[in-house]
Amino acid sequence: LGYRSICLGALDASNTDVVKTLFPSGLPDTNMNNPDLESAIHEARMNARVFHRNDIEKQFLDFLGFACFNAPMRESTPRIVRELKAANIDVIMLTGDEPYASLACAARAGVAKDHSSAKTHFLRRSSSGSLVWVSNKQVDSFSFEAAKIVERDICHGGTLIATGDAVSLLLESGGEVSRHVKDHILPHVRVVASASPKDKYTFVSWLKQTKHVLMCGDGVNDIAAMTKADTSAAMLSGFGSNSEGGSKDFEDKRRKERLKKRRIGSNRLKGTSTSEIEAAGIGNSPAAVQARIQRRIVEGVPVVDAIQEEFNRRKEIRKGGSTAARIMEKEARLSKSMQKKASSLSHGNDEEDSYIQTGEACLASSFTLLRPCISGIDSILRAGIAAASSGIATYRKVALSCILSSYNLATLYRNGLRYGKWMWQAELFGIIYQDRASFMASSTPRPRLTANVRPSETFNIGEVLSTLGQAIAHIATLTFAVKSAKQLQQHYPSVERLTGFGIKWSSTASDNAASVGAVLASLTGSATSTSLSSDEKQPQNFFRRTPFQPNFVSNAVFIVSMFQNAVITMVNHGGRPFSVSFLESRPLCLSVGLSFLLAIACLAETLPIMNNFIQLAPFPTKSSKVALLRLLFFNISSCYFIEYFTTFIFRRDIWRERNKSYHAVSISGTLAADGEERLLMEERKQNSILVYFLCLLIF
Repeated sequence: LGYRSICLGALDASNTDVVKTLFPSGLPDTNMNNPDLESAIHEARMNARVFHRNDIEKQFLDFLGFACFNAPMRESTPRIVRELKAANIDVIMLTGDEPYASLACAARAGVAKDHSSAKTHFLRRSSSGSLVWVSNKQVDSFSFEAAKIVERDICHGGTLIATGDAVSLLLESGGEVSRHVKDHILPHVRVVASASPKDKYTFVSWLKQTKHVLMCGDGVNDIAAMTKADTSAAMLSGFGSNSEGGSKDFEDKRRKERLKKRRIGSNRLKGTSTSEIEAAGIGNSPAAVQARIQRRIVEGVPVVDAIQEEFNRRKEIRKGGSTAARIMEKEARLSKSMQKKASSLSHGNDEEDSYIQTGEACLASSFTLLRPCISGIDSILRAGIAAASSGIATYRKVALSCILSSYNLATLYRNGLRYGKWMWQAELFGIIYQDRASFMASSTPRPRLTANVRPSETFNIGEVLSTLGQAIAHIATLTFAVKSAKQLQQHYPSVERLTGFGIKWSSTASDNAASVGAVLASLTGSATSTSLSSDEKQPQNFFRRTPFQPNFVSNAVFIVSMFQNAVITMVNHGGRPFSVSFLESRPLCLSVGLSFLLAIACLAETLPIMNNFIQLAPFPTKSSKVALLRLLFFNISSCYFIEYFTTFIFRRDIWRERNKSYHAVSISGTLAADGEERLLMEERKQNSILVYFLCLLIF
C-alpha cells in the first residue's frame, strides 16, 4: 500500500472499507497535473500504517501459501564490517527497505547486534505525523522520559533503528526533546530504513557536521547522498554467477593470490614461476604482460602498437570504472575456465554468462568498486590513509632537503669552493634511490586499519616543531663540520685553496674598437682576431672556472650531506601504523644503509680508489676523522630524539602504535590480512639481520 495499488480481476474496490480508510475524501484524480495528488498519496501512506494484514485478507483474499525469497549475503560483507568496526569506524545502513527486514540483514552483516526485541528501539513516524518510540512492540510517546530510557538501553548495548521520514522530521524539529535525541541518541543509530533519496541526503548532511562520511551506493536513489558525503564509492551490479553470493569469500581469496606474488618474508625464498594463467596473458605480473605483448605481435600488430595497448590497459585499470571492470571480469572468466579445464572438474549445469551493469551511481562517486558488494572499502581506506601519511612525510622531506641543499651550496660558495666532478652525481644517485624506495614503502598500506589513529595535518604543531628541530640539528652539524675543516685547512695547507668561480674583464685601452673585440673574444674564448693588438690576442674566458682541487671543506660538505640525506629519509618515513615501516621494506633498508656505508667509507678512507675517483682530499690525522664521525652520530641521534619526543608529546596515539610490541599482534588467523602480517614480521626479522650486518661493515 503506498504509491500505487494493483488489482487483478474485475472487482471494483473503489467503495470498499480499505479504500475509504486510505482516501477518506475519495479517490484523487490521477492526472499528474493535479496539485493535490502528492498530498493525497502522502495521506494514504500515513493511513495505511493503521492497517493489519487481516483487515485486507478477510475481505478480498484467500490464503494459499507463502512465497519465500532469499538473497544470500556475500561472505565478504561481514568480514569488511568487522574490520571497519575494529578500527572504530561507525557503520550505518541507509536503505529503502522495510525496517524489520533491514534490521535482520544488518544483524547478519554485523552492522547491528542480533538480540531480543527488548533491546531494540524503533523511532518512527505515526499516522498523525508525530514521532513515537516502539520498544518490544510497545508504543511510547516521544517524551523526555522515554528518551532517557532509550538512551540508557543503547548505552548498555541496545540497538536503535529509525525510518527515514522520522529522521528527517527529527532533524527539522527544534524542541528540547528533539535536541536531546539528536545530540545523545541519534548518533548511535545503526539502521535507517524506508528512507527516500531526500531522507538519505538529509541524514548524510547531518552526519557531516561532526564526522567524515564515506557513502556507498549502487543506484540513482543514492546519488544525492553520495554527492553530499565527503567521499563516495559506487558498487557495480551484474556479474551473473560471479556476483559473490554464497559461502566463499572470493575477495579474500584474490587477496591471498596477490600476496603470494609479493617478494617479502618467506615468499622471497620461494621464487617465482610462470603459471599457465600468466602464460595466457591473464593478470598484471611481468610474465602476463610479456605474454600479452607477444600474442599481439604474433597476430601481426607492430611492436610499438602492442606496447602502447599494454600501457592503455594499465591506465584504464588504474583509473577504475566500467572499462576496468570489464577487463577484469573477462580475465576472471577466462581464468576460471582454465582452472576448471586444468583440474578436470565436471559440472552438471553450465553457469550463466556474466554481465556488468555500471549503474548511475558510478557517475557521482569518487571511487568505483569493481565488485557488486562492499569488498574493497577497507582497501580504499587503507590506501587513502597511507597516501595521506606519505604526502605529509614528503612535505617534511622536501622542506628539509631544500633547506640543507641551499645551506650546503651557500657554504661552498661563501668559501669560494665547489663540488668535484663526481660528488654531486654520487649524492644525487643516493637521493633518487632513497626517495624511490621511501615512496614505494610509504605507499604500501598496512594489512589492517588501525583504530583511533589518523595521519596528522600538514601544519600540525608536532610536524612543524619536528621539521624545525631537525633542520636546526642538520645545520648545526654542517656548521661545526665546516668550521673543523677550515681549521684543518689552516694547519695542513698542503692542499691549495682555489676559488671555484670568477669573472674576468680583459681589455686594453688602446682604442675602443679593440676593447670591444677583446670583450667579444673573451666571451667566445677565441684567441684569433685581426683587429686585436698583440696584447689582446691572448684573452682569458669571461666566465673563468678554475680546475677543482680537493680540499677539506668540500670533503666535509659532501660526507655530511650524504649522511644527512639518509637520516632525513629514515627518520621522516611515516611507516607504522599507516604504511610499511622502515624495517619492513628491503629496498628502503638497503638504500639508507648503503648511503650510510658510503659516507662512513669515504670518511674512514676504506677504499682509497673510491676517494680518489670522487676527488676527496685525504684526511691528515685520525683525530679529524673521529671528530667528524662524532658529529655524524650526533646528527642522527638528535634527529631521532626530536622526532620521537614531538610524536610522544603531540601524537601519543601514533607513538603507542609505533612502539607496540610486534609479538602482541595476533597472526593465528587464516585471512589474507593475517598472512600479510606474518610475512611482514618475517620481513622485519630478515631486514634486522641485514641492518646488523651493515653496521658491522661500517664499524
